[in-house]
Amino acid sequence: MIRPVLNICLIGAVCGLVLSATQAMTRSHIDENRLRQAQALLIDMAGWDIQLDGEWRSASLNLCPDGYFVRGSQPGYTGPIEFVLLWEPARGLTLRVSNHRETPGIGDFIDHNRSDWITSMDGASLDRWAALDNVTGATVTTNAVRSALTEHGPVLMEQCR
Repeated sequence: MIRPVLNICLIGAVCGLVLSATQAMTRSHIDENRLRQAQALLIDMAGWDIQLDGEWRSASLNLCPDGYFVRGSQPGYTGPIEFVLLWEPARGLTLRVSNHRETPGIGDFIDHNRSDWITSMDGASLDRWAALDNVTGATVTTNAVRSALTEHGPVLMEQCR
């Protein structure tokens, strides 16, 4: 009876060591890929080249006078909705959702890769973002997007002035 338990413990220990070693070996590549993805997202939002060199302070990236980025999250229907918000004094507010777990098919409208709903608001004023109509079947998701703008927008707009 003790031998099968020891075998299971040994197998578990070996698997844990292999997973830990794999994580340690791939960590730098994963971090590098995340940085490239973040840079691509910021370039897509702004439309101009942005070099990321770890200058995020807390949850903001000051690129004044051109723009100011803030990242954050809002509670969605099935989990947090992570976003990046850009304020460009000459253009307005732009929002991109960087990660979410909203219901597939219903919450897809906030994903800029699946729908043009959120990109159609690029450069909109805070008043226009605050006046968003609810998307049928996705009230919580729409409220999360609206809250992201109404909570962070006024603070963000004080930057770069």
